[in-house]
Amino acid sequence: MITGAPSIDRPVVLLAKVLLAALTTEYIFEICNQTLSPEEDARNRPSRPIPAGLLSVRGGYIRWIAVWTLSPLVFVATGAPIAALHLVLTMARTFFCYVWPKPPHWFWKNLYTPVALFFLLRILNSLVVQHIPNSEMSAHLDSAFCLWLFATIHMQDFHDVEGDRAAGRRTLPIVLSTLQIRHLRRFTAALTVIAAMLFVGLGVQRCEGSFDLSIGVLASLQFVGGCATAGRFLLDETAKQGETTYKRFHVPTALVIVVYLSLVNHAASLISRVCEASLVI
Repeated sequence: MITGAPSIDRPVVLLAKVLLAALTTEYIFEICNQTLSPEEDARNRPSRPIPAGLLSVRGGYIRWIAVWTLSPLVFVATGAPIAALHLVLTMARTFFCYVWPKPPHWFWKNLYTPVALFFLLRILNSLVVQHIPNSEMSAHLDSAFCLWLFATIHMQDFHDVEGDRAAGRRTLPIVLSTLQIRHLRRFTAALTVIAAMLFVGLGVQRCEGSFDLSIGVLASLQFVGGCATAGRFLLDETAKQGETTYKRFHVPTALVIVVYLSLVNHAASLISRVCEASLVI
């Protein structure tokens, strides 16, 4: 059984940094997206600041420039240059997809969220290791999760086909024929179940077969969530059902996977340190 809770240096400071990083990363995208698409927001999301009259387009550009300029400097000043670097990479990715050259292919749209989330996970990792000893998160595990997300992120596109078509986006539900969509659903459902099994196997391999209760429970939850998500996606027929599948099945499963892989990483790190200590002795 794997045990051992890490000690946290200045937990309040760590929490503040994590919240700042998460909010900043989200705002980097949102201020760009909302400033560039006030007409679309006026049609689909009229409560947002610009269409609601709470912020002008000029004010959006001012905030955009300020946030993109100052946020990396803030993290450098607080002793987190790696976080600042990943923030800059997030900005570059956002600029590429939403400003120029804005490739219209569905591949780039589907790739945006996994890459942005990978950068966020690496930002959070760089902050956490400053406060929790031996807590380095494996980039391979982060990559495994983001690869899963890339393979399943198109589930979100099935409940907003009309909005995407009106905005000129070329998502998979728009570019594929009815028959191809049917094949896509089957392939995605099968891939989601296979991925759930692989995540369990990854945990067993990393922990050398020594699961504690929390890891075992999360391994089971992500497997059940993956299977339930696959089943729902395979049987969805309406936009409303697609929205439910994405928000109530896919997103919670993704969160469980993130926590599960974090615990697996901690357990594997602890096993490695115990083995190293035994060799020294």
